[in-house]
Amino acid sequence: MKKKSRHLSSGFGLLEALVALVLFAGVGVVIIAWLQQSLSTTVRVQSSLDESILRGTMLDFITAVNLYDRPSGEERVGDHIFQWKTETVVPEEAQMGYPMGVGRYGVKLVQVQLTAKTLEGSQPVIAQSVTLLAHRALVTQTAEPKLFGN
Repeated sequence: MKKKSRHLSSGFGLLEALVALVLFAGVGVVIIAWLQQSLSTTVRVQSSLDESILRGTMLDFITAVNLYDRPSGEERVGDHIFQWKTETVVPEEAQMGYPMGVGRYGVKLVQVQLTAKTLEGSQPVIAQSVTLLAHRALVTQTAEPKLFGN
């Protein structure tokens, strides 16, 4: 009786190696696409956050400016230059105070055009328009007011 010799193969054959290589390549392409999309989303969110912070800083800045004394101007704030220009929407009126009648301030409604530029560039990074109340003192109060006919 003749014995059949069997060759036991150890390791991977060519077909198995090619299948494994294709699977690893497919998984690698999916992972790289996912990482690229995640990075793109992160950059977009960071840009939106930076813009939101800059808009908040602009609004904080312009509310601190006395728009009667400085109806237009330019100021450096951090890494940006803020520019503003106002146009009167409602003309000046005396403030109405209760219970004494006319108050000490004149107020008017103004439309403010705001722009923010970087220090290096001349192109505006952000431009927006807000409506604010401008005020100025009409009279200075030197003595305590007399109440109830005293």
